[in-house]
Amino acid sequence: MKLINQDACHDLVKSIGKMAKFFMNKLVFLTVIVSPLWLISPTMGQFLQPSDVIAQDQLNQGIYLDACSNSSSFSDVPKEHWAYTDVVNIGSCKMKHRSSVPINNLLAAPNRVTIAGRSYRIETFVWRDFMPGSPESMIANLRLIAEDGNNVPSNLTVDRLWVIKSNGKEVWETTFSDEPRFSPGFVEMVARGGPVWEPDSTVDVVVRLHQGLDQTYFLRSVSQTIQRTD
Repeated sequence: MKLINQDACHDLVKSIGKMAKFFMNKLVFLTVIVSPLWLISPTMGQFLQPSDVIAQDQLNQGIYLDACSNSSSFSDVPKEHWAYTDVVNIGSCKMKHRSSVPINNLLAAPNRVTIAGRSYRIETFVWRDFMPGSPESMIANLRLIAEDGNNVPSNLTVDRLWVIKSNGKEVWETTFSDEPRFSPGFVEMVARGGPVWEPDSTVDVVVRLHQGLDQTYFLRSVSQTIQRTD
């Protein structure tokens, strides 16, 4: 049996010691570098989180408004499906505490406005159709009335509608589904694909008017009852 030379053994032990010291130094260096990051990262997260949340909220708001302008009735979901009501509400952009205009501003809108010396108001009919084969989603018929009986000018447009329930706890914000129909003294519009709120619920209806490029007005019709047809 061949014995290990004593000098060779000593050299081997010495080499192992040097290697161990090298790796221990590296470990200490990494610990010094990495440990403060673990301590700093929660603080950094506190500083970064608000801006991340704001950016995400702005993104969600943009997606929401785009979806509201292009919502569909989701007619491929059968009415007997357990999630039908939720799908319709999502598709109609019925989102709590979500509006492109602050709810308090909408609820403070007047029931009459004077534009270029002429007075205007709105009449609304909010309803759901329960006839077989109908989508059952809410519909809002709106009439902008010129109180002097003359024609509504073509440059006075209504571009957005809000139906507000429970003082703003639930809001349906949408655009109009059909082209406006002009008649002597008024113009009519229709918004379709709304949420499936219960008939006999009370809502406020608010619309936004534009005249030209820089004049904006809001009109409100208060305490409207959601009707049903069978």
